[in-house]
Amino acid sequence: MRMICELLTWWLSLVPATGPPQSTARIDSLQQQLATSAPDTGRVLLLTQLAYEYTQITPLAAIAYGKQALQLAQRLHYRRGESLALIRLGSGFREAGNYPAALQVGLHGLRLAEELREPELIGRGLNALGYLNWEQGNSRTALAYFFRAKAVAEKSKNTKLLTRVMGNIGNAYQQLHRLDSAVLFSRRGYELDLANNDLVSEVGDAAMLGNIYSGMGRPDLARQFYRGSIRRAQGQRITFALCRAYLGQARLWQQEAGARADSTIYFGRQALRVGQQSNYPKGVLEASQFLAAAFAARQDSAAAFRYLALASATRDSLFSQTKMTQLQALDVNERLRQRELAEQQAQATHERRQLWLLAALASAVPALLLLWRNNRHKQLANQQLNAQNAQIARQRDDLSNALTHSSKTRRPSWCRAKRRPFWASSRRVLPTSCKIRWPS
Repeated sequence: MRMICELLTWWLSLVPATGPPQSTARIDSLQQQLATSAPDTGRVLLLTQLAYEYTQITPLAAIAYGKQALQLAQRLHYRRGESLALIRLGSGFREAGNYPAALQVGLHGLRLAEELREPELIGRGLNALGYLNWEQGNSRTALAYFFRAKAVAEKSKNTKLLTRVMGNIGNAYQQLHRLDSAVLFSRRGYELDLANNDLVSEVGDAAMLGNIYSGMGRPDLARQFYRGSIRRAQGQRITFALCRAYLGQARLWQQEAGARADSTIYFGRQALRVGQQSNYPKGVLEASQFLAAAFAARQDSAAAFRYLALASATRDSLFSQTKMTQLQALDVNERLRQRELAEQQAQATHERRQLWLLAALASAVPALLLLWRNNRHKQLANQQLNAQNAQIARQRDDLSNALTHSSKTRRPSWCRAKRRPFWASSRRVLPTSCKIRWPS
């Protein structure tokens, strides 16, 4: 009876909402804007936003839009758009299962963001690389990237980025089975999701909190968060959160009632249905593997074989998709290689110009020294000439003053006293002065 009530409650709560999902409406709006946009920086941003919207729905479409954004940004020399396009491409490659391409493209986008010194882009690049490592099970490397992104978000007061990063830190701690730290960061991220109306992050964090509380042995809290995640994500087709919450609920029932419980099969099939409807290979693969194991435990070999075949086909599809993304990654890598070659050539040209300038300066130094030496000699010669001229001028002035003084004190020859004849009496005294008689 409890199982029936549970199923009815879930069935009523999960009736599809009327009207188109919000994600589809956003994509349609972006497509309409793209159809009339000019080939400028605004179109680059539209393409990167479309790549983001398709990341969880159709990774190949996300890669296609990311490539268009990258090509246009490079043609426009729009470095910020180029960095953002590379980050979106990395997420698309990650969801498509091409982890090497995702790592290479993501690192290139992060390097460009650091060159631009754009805190928002740096934080996004770090968060994307952390998520990539988390998906591959490299939890400690993921935490290193997440904490760097957290520091950037806090320093730049980027609340939206901080909202995503806090939940991702909780995911990494849950992967390390450090559940106390996981619940601390995931709850903080969930609170920020609600405060900032970030629906995508909210439903993802709620589903992850369900997994954490399930691991802590608290099924009531786990079910509460699973239900909240499904209720909020179901009408918006946020596929990854729906698959995570449905599969988490199935595993919770398996822990409590065993693999034979109908609820275990029900929620496993719900996770599979959502993955198939949204063309989400990862969700299909995980759900089909879970159902195969559940039916094998029930000794239903036919159903177990059917789900194993589905898992194998999905794995092959993922492999084929990975092959396709590898071809696309080659094209992206070639464009990045051409860009790096162009940057290296520009750098080499700049260095050659600097070398020519240094050579010209080095060859000009002796000439400049010679000119300075000649100019210095001329200055010294001019100073000596000026000193000699000043000395000559002083001597001339002194001579002129002496002549003037001499002319004033000397008596004219015609005013000298008349000599007396030798026969004159010697007792008479010659006059000491005479009256000057000026000629009339």
